[in-house]
Amino acid sequence: MEPIDPHILNCNLLPLDYQKPCLKLVLNDIVCDFSIKTTCDDECHLLVSDQNGCIQLIFDQAPNFECSFSFSINLISSVGLTQKGDALVRLEYLLNYGHFKHSDIPYPLNKFASRELLYAYDLWKLGLSQREIGLKIYGNAAILDGWDGISDNIRTRTRRLISRSRELVAGGAHTFFKVD
Repeated sequence: MEPIDPHILNCNLLPLDYQKPCLKLVLNDIVCDFSIKTTCDDECHLLVSDQNGCIQLIFDQAPNFECSFSFSINLISSVGLTQKGDALVRLEYLLNYGHFKHSDIPYPLNKFASRELLYAYDLWKLGLSQREIGLKIYGNAAILDGWDGISDNIRTRTRRLISRSRELVAGGAHTFFKVD
């Protein structure tokens, strides 16, 4: 299973003559910063960001960024869909308005953690080890770099995530988010 990162979407480039409804992007139409990187396996990473958010699109092949191109989003399973919800909303707004949605009210810190917490809790209830949970949430590269070593950052984050998820389920949202 691919690592689940809510800010990254895997995309498939569609032919120029594709006639069915699909996503279309013109980089000249967006007012965000962007950077493009191509990896040795010919995947193309497009990172789009501004002060209101960011999103990374990973294409199976490099599109022609000089003109409009069509693409589809590759979601492996319903788990991926749940985890990618925020990125899909951001992408839709970016494609429609050329920038990320501005929010006058900052999101509470726990807003983005809640899906990750529930996912960690589900994995814990299925009997997965802390390392397996970390692998599913943060990916193989993060586990290799941050599990055993000078910094056990990922191990600690995973342990805290499981602990917070158990607190959330045991205490309910009102207790966990300290809502009156």
